[in-house]
Amino acid sequence: MNVPAAWAVTAGCNTVRVAILDNGVELSHPDLAGNLLPGFDATGGGNNGNATGTGAFDAHGTNCAGIVAATANNGMGVAGVAHNSRIVPVKVGSGQTLDFQAMAAGIDWLTVNNFADIVNISAGTIGASNQLVTDEINRATSIGRNGLGIVFFAITQNNSSGTVAYPAILQNVIAVGSLDQSNTRVSTSNYGTGLDVVAPGSCIYTTDLQGSAGQTSNDYWTCFSGTSAASPNAAGVMALILSINPNLTLAQARQILESNTDKLSGYTFTANVSGQPNGTWNNEVGYGKVNANKAALAASASAIIGPSLVCDIANYSLQFRPVGSSVSWSSSDPSILFINQNTGDVTRQNGNSGSVTITANASTPSGCNVVYKKSIFVGVPIASNSTLIYPNGMRGIDPVSLCASCTYNFLVDFVAGANSYSWVLPPGFSFVSGCSTSTPGIRTSAVSGTYTLYCSQSNACPGSVWTHNLTINIGGGGEQQQMISVYPNPTSTDLTIEATYSDLTISDNSATVSSVSNSPTFSAKLTEQFNSELQNGISVNGKIVFDVHTIQKGIYYLHVIRENELIVKQILIDK
Repeated sequence: MNVPAAWAVTAGCNTVRVAILDNGVELSHPDLAGNLLPGFDATGGGNNGNATGTGAFDAHGTNCAGIVAATANNGMGVAGVAHNSRIVPVKVGSGQTLDFQAMAAGIDWLTVNNFADIVNISAGTIGASNQLVTDEINRATSIGRNGLGIVFFAITQNNSSGTVAYPAILQNVIAVGSLDQSNTRVSTSNYGTGLDVVAPGSCIYTTDLQGSAGQTSNDYWTCFSGTSAASPNAAGVMALILSINPNLTLAQARQILESNTDKLSGYTFTANVSGQPNGTWNNEVGYGKVNANKAALAASASAIIGPSLVCDIANYSLQFRPVGSSVSWSSSDPSILFINQNTGDVTRQNGNSGSVTITANASTPSGCNVVYKKSIFVGVPIASNSTLIYPNGMRGIDPVSLCASCTYNFLVDFVAGANSYSWVLPPGFSFVSGCSTSTPGIRTSAVSGTYTLYCSQSNACPGSVWTHNLTINIGGGGEQQQMISVYPNPTSTDLTIEATYSDLTISDNSATVSSVSNSPTFSAKLTEQFNSELQNGISVNGKIVFDVHTIQKGIYYLHVIRENELIVKQILIDK
């Protein structure tokens, strides 16, 4: 989960409390005791949340607690993900038996007394739920944490099912699945609708009951596995997020966690999936693998108040700073931006421009240390004479030959600091889309001739305009198009692109094609509406064939490049 890198931002704060709703936590464990807060036995045993059983499974809560916040740098055992945060043990059962009524009572105790910021439930049932527990979770996520909402994590379960267990299936609970060491979903880890994220859950090294009790006889378990291990890993990352900015609402904190994951190879992530608002999602691994460092940096940037663009002077402050902390500000490049280390006031230096990272180091005597970072741009956009504008796929060709009355997607090279683009079109050219973006769609003139296209890049700072141009030659109506045949269109199986001797124009239906020409090799790619590439190829013997039978019904675009000319054709895939 990239946890050591996240520790450069924070290792957690003692003001952030993670409740472990389980079968108790061993209060005397030397690797946990320093981070334990008073707990609660919701089963009525009156033992402050202690793990009182001696069976192997009675170590379960102790296993989970060690993953979240086992003490670091003490010469023993392991270090928790958020090892400067605190654990609140809440006993809601014993052995492998968890009581719904005790779980509801434990959540109520946490909510009413404001004793938790995060709750981990490494338990779940398939086909059973409890309205009392649901009501308590709804209340905790609504009014808990002083109205910001307690953040709940729960396991998807481990029975190889495409059904997420209760209570993880609840919309206001973050459902966590399990990954093995090769970043593949563990085959037993439940998945499907309601899955939010995945985290490591295969042979996790953690705390165990001491002595002969628990899974081992040496106070630690080297192979705690399953979604029960994955969920506290994710909860520990949330403890880092809330240590950085405890003012985040449940929705904000969840958005940071879920939108800063690793999109795992081997899985296809889809946008705009119903009920999954925080990015692309996959049925087996949710939003992807939790990444502690990405999440910590995102939370860090969100906590700094101030502009993302500085023209001359500005001020930066922290939305939140740890109570009793001292703060020191710094700039990654003082030659561009000077920052007062005490006040956060900044001044642009000598008219210089560029990207700068400002940092606020906050620390308390108790060891709550947080490094806040925000990337900003100072001054005017940085462009040069080598900055190019071009039709998609034809970078560096100037002048460029385009067909008459054809639509092209234009681009401009990345210009640091630019947030505004102004295009000046030659006579007869027109915008199809994106007239003020860096990627407009432009239709060429119907009249042959030589034209000049201009693009200016700027931002809000005075004197920041850079202008570039491109020379465009328009032929007599698309001569190259007359030498390329595309068929059939519409299609449902194959799409053929072929160079021919004849003057055959691009076909809208099946066509009889004359013999293949000996013209130069051409390339082609098929894209979605917003230029996301689906397939590409280079001609062999004057022909390219795309297999489109797996592509959904809809309108797509074919881009063919032949002899420095780009041909764009609309393709209908009809099932």
